[in-house]
Amino acid sequence: MKFKHFCCLLILFFSYNQLSPFIFLANSDTHVGEKGIKEQRKVGHIQKMLEMNSSPLRPTFNLFIGDLTDHGYGEEKNSALCCFKPEIYYTKELNEFCTRWLFPLEETGVPIYLCAGNHDVYGKRTGITNFIKKRPGNTYYKFQKENVVFICCHIYPNKEIQKWLQNKILPTIPTHKPIIFFFHYPPTGKGSRSWPEEEKDSFFNTIQNHNVQALIVGHHGKFSYVSTWREKIPVYCVAGEYFAVFDIEERLLNVTFHSRNDFKDQNLMYYTPEELEYLTIPR
Repeated sequence: MKFKHFCCLLILFFSYNQLSPFIFLANSDTHVGEKGIKEQRKVGHIQKMLEMNSSPLRPTFNLFIGDLTDHGYGEEKNSALCCFKPEIYYTKELNEFCTRWLFPLEETGVPIYLCAGNHDVYGKRTGITNFIKKRPGNTYYKFQKENVVFICCHIYPNKEIQKWLQNKILPTIPTHKPIIFFFHYPPTGKGSRSWPEEEKDSFFNTIQNHNVQALIVGHHGKFSYVSTWREKIPVYCVAGEYFAVFDIEERLLNVTFHSRNDFKDQNLMYYTPEELEYLTIPR
């Protein structure tokens, strides 16, 4: 299967000391279990990501930014098997995500960091979030590669997560140190409407004095795009037919988008926040 790639217009400068180069991949909205266009538009990415993970210039890690599954069926307890100590088992959706995406990619030796989306907690289910928690210890967490700090904020940075950022995380990070946030909901457009405006304001105020290089998000239906939040922070959405390759070299952040070539309307778009209001969000 052939793939096309498109270079992003934005090349960002890290206002920090020279960095050792590294690459990472970001994808989202695999929607395993949906059995329709949402899942099929992503299936073609697997082989390309495996090829990249096995290449000499392979990424340091991969990000999956929410809606791993379509209905949130994850780890479950089978109390019928044992009344005293229920056995934990994987439902079909989680098992398919692991066997189709997670395990093959991890077998290349490249770590994977997971984030939950709204579909992963569908019907207030906790199976997917319980699975994610076993990896970094929570659904929101941070890690560092070279001199760049990566912070996962779960579905979106709500009040609880902002308190964690304000009290435990950001005070430990020098304001000039590069930070990349990733979470599921975008900060603008129709896809952001489940994120209360006052919490967006609070989050922006919390991070605006730090060296935030990017927000990497998903959720926005069939669209992958680049935008800017409040004329300050670059936003990369990897929800649609694309996944993104982030290449950090010295003080540059280069972003390339990759896609299957058997989908129409593949032109990568830069959208203003106002334009994002008119994009349709498929359920």
